[in-house]
Amino acid sequence: MTAELTDRQLQILRLAGEGRTTKQIAARLHLRDKIVEHDIGGAMASLGVRSRTAVVVKAIKLRLLPLDKIDV
Repeated sequence: MTAELTDRQLQILRLAGEGRTTKQIAARLHLRDKIVEHDIGGAMASLGVRSRTAVVVKAIKLRLLPLDKIDV
């Protein structure tokens, strides 16, 4: 399975992987909450998963989101 995510989706997933909330991600990236939610939903659809946690894990497993890019 080859999935492509936008740079912004990957940026949002990285922050979500750090445990940040939608509001925190939106503030950090100067976006509206709905945009963050939309991008997470788009990433979930692209990767064929149904939860926020699963999309982060799948992106890591597919090496779309390297662990060294997540600051936990």
